[in-house]
Amino acid sequence: MIRIKAQERKPLYTAPVLFLSVSLGAGGHDAEDWRALDGIAVDLQDATGWTPSTVEHVAGAYLPSKYDLLTRVIMRRIIAAKDPEADLGKDKEYTDWDALGSKLDTWLAP
Repeated sequence: MIRIKAQERKPLYTAPVLFLSVSLGAGGHDAEDWRALDGIAVDLQDATGWTPSTVEHVAGAYLPSKYDLLTRVIMRRIIAAKDPEADLGKDKEYTDWDALGSKLDTWLAP
C-alpha cells in the first residue's frame, strides 16, 4: 500500500477514495478489536501521509482450505477464541455482503 500510494499520489489526493479494510476483527462486536482496527487505519495514514475520504471495516473469511500450515494453526487459534461454535476444519464467510453493498451504494450515490 505504501509503495502504491507513493506511485499514485495525485489520484489518491484528488479523488474521493473508499478504503476497505478487510479483517476478521470487523466481524465481531469486541470493542478492543474495533479499537485495533481504527488504530491500523491511523497507522496507515501515518505511514503514508494519506487520509482516505472514507474508511470502512469489512469482515473477511476464515479459509483453512487455502492456508499454509503455519497460517492454519494461527488462524485456528484466533477463530476458536472469537467464534467457539465454528467448525475449524471448514471455510467460513464472515462478510455481510448486503451491508457492504449498502455501504458501497451510499458511497457511490451522487
